[in-house]
Amino acid sequence: MPTFTLTVTLVHPPAPVVRQLTVPEYYPTELLADAVQIVLGWEGLRELTFLREDGEVLPDEGPVIELLRAAGGPELRARLDNERAYEAKLVLTEATDDFSEYPVLVAAEGISPPEEPEPDEELPTEIPVVEINRELVLLTEELEDEVASFVETVRGEADDSEEQLNLDWLAEEYGILLGDDVYDLPPRIMEIEEEVMAIDPADPAAADLLAELQALVDAHPELPVLRLLLAGFYVKQDQPLRGRAVQDSLKSVGVTDNLWYTLVLLHAQPPEMLVPILDQLPHPPDVRSFPAGRGGRYNVEEFLEFEEFVIRYYLMKRKYHAALFRLDRLVRIGFHESNLEDSAGLLVLFQRDFPAEAADSPQPLDGRTEALLAVMETVLGAG
Repeated sequence: MPTFTLTVTLVHPPAPVVRQLTVPEYYPTELLADAVQIVLGWEGLRELTFLREDGEVLPDEGPVIELLRAAGGPELRARLDNERAYEAKLVLTEATDDFSEYPVLVAAEGISPPEEPEPDEELPTEIPVVEINRELVLLTEELEDEVASFVETVRGEADDSEEQLNLDWLAEEYGILLGDDVYDLPPRIMEIEEEVMAIDPADPAAADLLAELQALVDAHPELPVLRLLLAGFYVKQDQPLRGRAVQDSLKSVGVTDNLWYTLVLLHAQPPEMLVPILDQLPHPPDVRSFPAGRGGRYNVEEFLEFEEFVIRYYLMKRKYHAALFRLDRLVRIGFHESNLEDSAGLLVLFQRDFPAEAADSPQPLDGRTEALLAVMETVLGAG
């Protein structure tokens, strides 16, 4: 999906305030308003309006590429509806063919004034780029949840039946064995990741959870994912030096050493890091590059996550048919359509942007794959 470079410059601040981020051309305009406020460190308490240079209000729906066309050029304005009526100058330039799913903050200068000024309010001294990019990803994922609901409307009715996965077919055709219970680990290890991600650093229970995680790291040095979680937890607790020390201990861990670790690493990194990380795997990327669990099997959910990352990887490498093959295989295995909508949507957008590269599939597709792509074409066309 081609991307634009968006430069956001606040007008008349005490000091220069500039943010530069990459934005996919089909990124929704209604989310762009939220994204601009996120990169400026605002909480979205007030409405942000886009305007032409002559002051005409621009539409707040449709993709960013349409917003640019409505503005009549690469420059437009954004106005925040607060008592000071902050204004920002936006410049969309440098469309590239780099594939990106989320906006990414790539450069920042100057501390933004507060969204709602308070007497004697202290401004932050640093720009939290990593946290901002995490919020941009979460913003996009909230939209994906809404799209999933719309998909069910297009489809007519939701299918609430449980997945019946054709794991025997996968084993016979590709030699890949999957299962649910493949790890010989205490249940607490499998639970703590979600708690670490969700807990508020100000929660009194955070200190106890940190101590518990540290004890698990000491007891299971063979699980690098625990160290990765610990490093992130220290940063979240405003202890960046400790976090960096733990992270440095992971430099000796190879990408293929542990599937769980690699998936957490991929989720934690900005989207542009997907290619260099998966480039370290033997090719074509295969879950069997990682050590298997009990009985030579891999966890079903981790296999699905890995395959979805591979689909994005192939699209970023402009290898549409390789990505389509992976989606078709997931359909044939029997994964529910609701699990595959994000990947199918990316394929549809790629096909729209690069029709020549996406033409003439070299292998016949399962009818369910064709139906899923047709539904996503309807959804994205309706957006």
